[in-house]
Amino acid sequence: GVIVLGFLSALVFQAITGIESWRAVAGGILTGFLFMGISRLTEEKIGYGDSLLIIVLGTFLGMWKLLILLLGAFGLAAAVSILLMIKRKFTRKSMIPFVPFLTVAYMGEMLVEESESMGYVSGSTVVEMSYIMPLILLMFVLIIHTVFYFYDRAVLNGAAAETAVLGAELERRHGAEEENLKEFFEER
Repeated sequence: GVIVLGFLSALVFQAITGIESWRAVAGGILTGFLFMGISRLTEEKIGYGDSLLIIVLGTFLGMWKLLILLLGAFGLAAAVSILLMIKRKFTRKSMIPFVPFLTVAYMGEMLVEESESMGYVSGSTVVEMSYIMPLILLMFVLIIHTVFYFYDRAVLNGAAAETAVLGAELERRHGAEEENLKEFFEER
């Protein structure tokens, strides 16, 4: 739903402003669909969500700016992957999300574009950022909630398993009665 809305608003944005030619916009959309095909062929080594975001970005930016953005995003992903492999926290088969690299590359591209225009902020930049910033903040909040969820879940599962093992050992060693076991479980 959000991606479709982003795609439609990007088309409306291009129709109103005409910043990019329709050929460049069509090229950007086709580049996104190329990534969608790559996602399907590689069994989501590049996820469908990444491909859908590339379609929306291709609609906003056009093909040439999208290709520059992808070059920057792949370069950043490669640099981070190499650093993680050097620190031995990463292997060649490990997977990392690509959307953060697309986001950083997009912001970098916007900053370079704005610095070239002598510090004036164009209206298209404001519109683009008004679309992308809520998504960035939403992704940030979702990542934090997800990390806390899995951490808490792991802690609770570990505590439950430990309590079950200790209760079973207590019953086996001492032949504890049911009331003693209930007390033990409530203490834990």
